[in-house]
Amino acid sequence: MDEKVHTRGYNSQVYERDRSCINNIFFGAHDLNENTSSGITKILREIHQFVPGHDTSNMLSIIVIGDLLTYERMLNGIEHQKDASTATKGLEGLVPGIADFHTLGNMLEALWSIFYDTKSATARNFLNARNVTKEPMKCVNASEEMHLKYVEAILLAAYDLFLSNNNDIIPSEQTKENYNKNCDGMVTTFLMPAYQMKEEIEFGPHQQTNSVPNYTKNVLALGYMVKSFMDARKCEDGERIIRLHKYLILYFTLTHKTKYALYNLHLLAPVNDLLPPALAHEITWNRVVNNKGYASSNVELERELQHRNKWTKEEIKLFRGTITEKSILRIGSSYDMLRSIASNFDEQISVKEPSRRHTTPSWKADVLELAEQYKEKKLFQKEKDKKHLQFFGFPYALNIKKFKDWAIESILKASKKGVYSLLEEGVSDS
Repeated sequence: MDEKVHTRGYNSQVYERDRSCINNIFFGAHDLNENTSSGITKILREIHQFVPGHDTSNMLSIIVIGDLLTYERMLNGIEHQKDASTATKGLEGLVPGIADFHTLGNMLEALWSIFYDTKSATARNFLNARNVTKEPMKCVNASEEMHLKYVEAILLAAYDLFLSNNNDIIPSEQTKENYNKNCDGMVTTFLMPAYQMKEEIEFGPHQQTNSVPNYTKNVLALGYMVKSFMDARKCEDGERIIRLHKYLILYFTLTHKTKYALYNLHLLAPVNDLLPPALAHEITWNRVVNNKGYASSNVELERELQHRNKWTKEEIKLFRGTITEKSILRIGSSYDMLRSIASNFDEQISVKEPSRRHTTPSWKADVLELAEQYKEKKLFQKEKDKKHLQFFGFPYALNIKKFKDWAIESILKASKKGVYSLLEEGVSDS
């Protein structure tokens, strides 16, 4: 595909950052348990040493991110120290943030509960994805692959219907303008809010008799929301990641995963209101790391940390002395230097380094055949009494009023937490 077409709407800042190799430093590992109050406090005190000016009156703030559980433990750990006699003992300057390591799995779990049932698994069986279960968090990679194939097949069926209803706009040649025009037409036909509003006026806000078209359009829309998140993560598009978290609140709430929805609010509130601009920019754009130096090779910071922890544990197993806190710290601190020495040695003796890139077989044949089945079933066309066996009475939209009431109540509760009042003081001071 032409690069100019591929990067349509692609922020130039994102495009340059996507290709930039980042120098990241591993400060070491500690034998501490974040599940205990004393353990998380010790971890936070270790991290606090890296706060600029941590032992002066001109202390700055830094973002410390982790997955949902780590974020919750950091919040509680800082909350327990808020009445300390000094700013250092009170762990001031540490601002917890939520990483994206488990976001994709949580997103798939939310959508699975809406669209997927093991009793109705024709697509799964056709794609030979028998290792995909009701809980995608247990098999994220396999679930991601099946999801992408399924959504691509539905997209092809939708595009075939779109072209058959719009013969006059079939392009005579492949150009950027024709490509964009067809994409805009597809979005307007199947995904645009204006189209949905028209449907609500015609059929009512929660009309359910056309459950198959309702189901299929929602699969297409939310399926591409998942694909957008995958793309934003790989391309280090921090603004798009934060924007997508707003939509995730809706679907976490709909699927009764209110804890995930609440912590999405905890991410969005500081970025949009509570943090000073510099920290808001940091938590937006410092979410992934690129170790390769080429496009679309970014990984989440939390995932990179897990890889380094795995290597450290492997080295500790080979350690022949007594394993102590000091030896663990020494092994962890030597991570970058030892990897550099090993890499240079391999280069000198002409040992080819593995690419570490995952390869996947071609999906083309499976996706095309599945798309043909969907075209025959006319998934997007309204027919009386047509319904899925496991998803009959599928609603067209969310109950917006109910969601709005929940969001307002949750934000009011969250605003009373001590960490938010501390952030508000930081904003006023800045």
